[in-house]
Formats: sequence, C-alpha cells, structure tokens
Amino acid sequence: MIERFPHFFAVDYSRYIEPFLGSGAVFFGVRPKRSILSDRNHRLIETYEALRDEADVVRRLLCRHHRMHSVDHYYMVRSQKLRSRTSRAAQFIYLNRTCWNGLYRVNREGTFNVPIGTKTNVVARIG
Repeated sequence: MIERFPHFFAVDYSRYIEPFLGSGAVFFGVRPKRSILSDRNHRLIETYEALRDEADVVRRLLCRHHRMHSVDHYYMVRSQKLRSRTSRAAQFIYLNRTCWNGLYRVNREGTFNVPIGTKTNVVARIG
C-alpha cells in the first residue's frame, strides 16, 4: 500500500476525506486519526457503521449465513426486507461475498438483483 500512495504516509494530514469509500482500501491503509467518509450507496455506509458499532453481532449473523449457505438460502436472504441495522449489514456482506463476481446492482425499485455466484466463504475477517 505504501508503494502506491507514498504521499499519504509521508505527510501527517489533519483529516482524511473520502467521498467514494467503496471497499475503503485507502482509508484502511492510511488509518487516519480523523476522517470524513462517504459513499452514494447508503447500504455500504450503514454496513460500515454497523461493523464499527456492533461487529460481534454482525459476525454472529454472518456465521449463521455461512452455515446455512445454499442456493435456496441465498435467494431467500436476497428477497428479505430486514429491520435491524446489523441484520441488513450481515445481509449486505453475505450477498456481496456469495453473489456473482461480488457485483452490487439494484433494479429501479432499489432491490438487489444479482444472481448467486460460486464463492462459498461467507465469514470475512471482521474487527
């Protein structure tokens, strides 16, 4: 990471601003003391907030998805409208890790509509 962004590591910035967070690779590489993070995808930002505040709950839910992972489980989870932030975060990560090519796509109604992929490793390293 240092080789690609040497200027981030050579200077002590007082604040890091990221308008398109995405995977957060630069943010997590730089690890600034103060930052403003944003992205147009509100589900992504909500997922980061849930991981920041309740990583253990999200991890437990992801472990459950991992145990239950199948074609039927994937499409059942994909169709759910969940109420809790941690459940939505686990759903977002589960679908992203097991959908086709890690693609994030929604239809005009805002419903995630990517088919299942071939990956089966659901539980990422969290917190």
